[in-house]
Formats: sequence, structure tokens, C-alpha cells
Amino acid sequence: MIRVGIIGYGYWGPHIARNFHAADDCEVSVICDKSPAAQGRIQRAYPGVRATCDVSEVLSSPQIDAVAVITPVWTHFELAKAALENGKHVFVEKPFTSTVAQAEQLIELAAKKHLTIMVDHTFLFTGAVKKIEQLTKDGTLASFTTTIPPGSISGCSSTTLTSSGTWHLTTFRSWTTSCIRNRNIWLQPGKAI
Repeated sequence: MIRVGIIGYGYWGPHIARNFHAADDCEVSVICDKSPAAQGRIQRAYPGVRATCDVSEVLSSPQIDAVAVITPVWTHFELAKAALENGKHVFVEKPFTSTVAQAEQLIELAAKKHLTIMVDHTFLFTGAVKKIEQLTKDGTLASFTTTIPPGSISGCSSTTLTSSGTWHLTTFRSWTTSCIRNRNIWLQPGKAI
């Protein structure tokens, strides 16, 4: 079971919490938000999940394997860096960071610590993209290549996504497969946000 701590329960946080909570191999252990109103919503939606306003309870807890950062972009770098420094895998809501230099630093830190860091790419779970994947797999469409911008994929400053290569679309669906006990804790097909 992958134990996840979520930081941020504003506009997008409830969607991320719902999807992690619904994942079979995932347990949302704690959700952090400084807003008392958000903490009330957390407690009503997830009575068995601890709500806190103290971010250090998420970042430094030995009971947390992965941290989801769903906060304003100007906070992403410091929160993701602290999570990585504490040995946590990290999911960051887009945009990844405020600068390319920050993104590169996080990617390097994740690689150095053998951790996964991923940026949310909700478009990958839309019907159109799933159909392209299916048509490519069954041979209806030829292979394709696209460049993913720097900072978008763990361990890469820039990556090429191909229909038959290492970074296939399905790689994104299981963002921690190779790093967290070979389990898929990300969104399942049909459970898009």
C-alpha cells in the first residue's frame, strides 16, 4: 500500500484526493491545508483521513511514501524539494515550477535520490488521447513522436514521447510503477479528474 500525503485542498486538491483515495494500492494518510474551511471539507469528505495545517506533518512523516503538491505555483519548488529531501516520491500539479532552473534542480534531486517526480498532465486521460493510444497500439496509426517540454518528466530535462518508445503514454498512467514497489497509484483509465 502506497501512503500518500496531499498538500493543498483548494480548487484542484479535492479531485486529486478523490483519485488517490480511489486507487486500489493507495492510502491517503493525511491532507494538509492552512484554511480552516478546507480542513472542514477534508474531514467531511474523508472522516478517516487526518487533516492538518502543518505541512511538516506531511513532508517529514516516515508514514508517507509519496507527496502530492496541489498548491499555488510559487510554492511548488520549496514543497517538492523538501519532500524529495525527506525521501518522498512527488506528484506536482502543473505548472511544475516558476522557472526552468527550479524544474531542473528538482529533476536532478529526484534522480540523485532515486525518487519519482511527476507533473500532472490531465490531457493524457482524455478520450481523444486514449483513442490515439489505442489506434497506435492496434496499428491503425503509425508511430508518432512529440517533444515533451523540460521539467515535464522525472529524470529528463527534455524527452521525446513515442508511441513505441520508453515514454509511451501508458508510462504516465503508472508514474510510480518503476519506483514504488511496482504498483500503479496514478489515475486508472476511466477515472479521469
